[in-house]
Amino acid sequence: VVRELVEVGDLLYVDDLASLVYAGRTHNERTNVAQYLEPHLARGELTVLAESTPERFERVREEAPTFASLFRVVHVPAL
Repeated sequence: VVRELVEVGDLLYVDDLASLVYAGRTHNERTNVAQYLEPHLARGELTVLAESTPERFERVREEAPTFASLFRVVHVPAL
């Protein structure tokens, strides 16, 4: 899927950024989806638009600081 997104130049939308940090993990394995996407994001090959609450983003920052640093935070006030 990532290869197709990179080739086409589409972006990936994620409704909860923290889900990428926890998706794919098992109790014995620390590998997650974020670790797979991180090199593509760092090289600028992939664009991800993600939602997160400030609290959930802080958890991402604690669990995966390098991954979190690849995102620009845009605060949107509640309606």
